[in-house]
Amino acid sequence: MNHLLKKTIIKKIIPTFLILYSLFHIYSTGIKTALQLKDGGDFAVAYPSWLAFNVNPMQVWHNSGSWMGYINSTNDKTILDNIDIATNPVLSFLKEAYPSVMSKTHDPNVLNLKNKNWHNGPVMHFVTYPLLFFKTYMDAFRVWFVVCFSFLILSFYLWYKLLFIEEKLHSYINFSLCFFIWFNFFPLYEAIILRVIDIFQFLMLTLFFYYFKKEKPLQSGITLGIAALTKFTPLIFIPYLIVKKKFKLFFSALATIAIIAIFTQFFLGWENSYLLKILKGVGAGITFYESQSISSWSSRLFSEITLDINNPAAVAIPKVLYPKLAEYLSKAVTFSIVIFYGIIFLYNRKSNKYSYEISLLLIFMIILPQWNHPCYFIAILPPFLILLQNFVKDFHNFHNVKKFAKVQLSLFLVSFLLLGVVFPMSFFQQMLNRYSISYIGFYQSYSIPVYGYMLLIGLLTFKYLKKTENT
Repeated sequence: MNHLLKKTIIKKIIPTFLILYSLFHIYSTGIKTALQLKDGGDFAVAYPSWLAFNVNPMQVWHNSGSWMGYINSTNDKTILDNIDIATNPVLSFLKEAYPSVMSKTHDPNVLNLKNKNWHNGPVMHFVTYPLLFFKTYMDAFRVWFVVCFSFLILSFYLWYKLLFIEEKLHSYINFSLCFFIWFNFFPLYEAIILRVIDIFQFLMLTLFFYYFKKEKPLQSGITLGIAALTKFTPLIFIPYLIVKKKFKLFFSALATIAIIAIFTQFFLGWENSYLLKILKGVGAGITFYESQSISSWSSRLFSEITLDINNPAAVAIPKVLYPKLAEYLSKAVTFSIVIFYGIIFLYNRKSNKYSYEISLLLIFMIILPQWNHPCYFIAILPPFLILLQNFVKDFHNFHNVKKFAKVQLSLFLVSFLLLGVVFPMSFFQQMLNRYSISYIGFYQSYSIPVYGYMLLIGLLTFKYLKKTENT
């Protein structure tokens, strides 16, 4: 092949194709499919909590023009109970989306708001609270979609700027590779379609690392503190800061957490946290196929799996045949991860391999809890970009790439395919419809993402332990 033509294909045509395919995926799944959803979103979870508590700020800010404006007809100490959905059609989505707030003892068409349980972390409720001021529910839903999408774009820009632009690695092909990885990642579309608060948490973690690299401990600590009380999982970074002796950052994060915790007690009450009520001991897990935690993986290993598309309930929640074995395996893997990485982090406490350490912690904060959801895995996008940056440097520094580097690149690609899927799920489902097999059931029930992040952990660990690697 002509050298000039080969160079054009590698540097122009392939990158352009990757970007165009990604833009198509963004439109077809990230925008078109997402906008077809009529209800959901984490602000819908936050809504019943605020209505049940009926705290003073709602009286101050709500007006009769908002979709929540009817609260003005009550005094600020009244807890609204048994609202008739038939006369309040804007609330009807709650009956389908969040049955936990529906009364089991009253008419099924009546909403019971005496249940003060609030879900996830308190920051979710504070961030989504302004959405209640819109005139209609769908207005709030669309605005939150735009906000979430903006957060993802901003996060992409910050990571690319930090890893490639500021490292003088920016090029059309490098940008196209990052763009392709970011916007062809199945968990990202799960997150944007559902408008989950994980997107906001992800932005806060992005800012945490951004300011961390810029050596701005105050800003870094504040953003980490906000992220930690959005969904609690980022609390894993707090002991890491002590190990690395980042005390200014540590106290900044701790102060932020303390302030938010005080506000939470005043407005919501920690005793009403639903998450704290349902937590179980180490090793406990759920088999629900969307959860890809270590505990869920071990439970499904000892479960009866079915992929019958006509029996979605059995597909979604397989029956555990040997629960004790599943629990022992979960405990063994969990404690092994904590002990092994605790030791190597302590041993390398004076190193400056921050990118690899934070990449590993981003993965552990997702897989070690008792359950998770595909949307949680957007936090694994930065580790992929960090490894890509490393491969770009390898290819840049050596005319002839070492064979072992090619093996690492192959593992990287396999890991990304297992976690990211790349192609829309509907593409695979259409091929399996004739066999009445659920593709999403196969993908999640057999814990395919778990093997993807296991490969990623292995690759990051190898890079981290290499003496020549510094990031």
